[in-house]
Amino acid sequence: MTEHIVQAVTKSGVRAVISRGWSNRMSKVTESDVEIPEECYMIDKVPHDWLFPLMDAALHHGGAGTTGASLRAGIPTLIKPWFGDQYFWASRVHKLGAGMRVPSLRVADLSDALIKATTDRVMKEKASIVGQRVRTVSGLTISIL
Repeated sequence: MTEHIVQAVTKSGVRAVISRGWSNRMSKVTESDVEIPEECYMIDKVPHDWLFPLMDAALHHGGAGTTGASLRAGIPTLIKPWFGDQYFWASRVHKLGAGMRVPSLRVADLSDALIKATTDRVMKEKASIVGQRVRTVSGLTISIL
């Protein structure tokens, strides 16, 4: 997976922060097995609400929390779903025009999605509008009597 992401980043001409997340737990391939170019910065974990506003786009699995963080940041959201509600969130993001579902982890699919998310003016504008709307919601306030 890491090798495909690195190749897609290189092919698309973008830079990436790559979080190993859960994939690092069961992998028999180590980071040293994949050559990491200077366009990629590998991390173990980072708060999405801090990182995403600094990014031009986010590519992730589509879990509710990660999707919410990328939409709140107002950046195009690319989702490669694996199971459960991730397919729902990929569909919603696509319907909003704030991103898209990535069909596979093939290098061509990933690089095409990265290029579109970082260059498509309409997608970027729609993501920005969604982010503005999400940030106006104060959430649930609970008072303890």
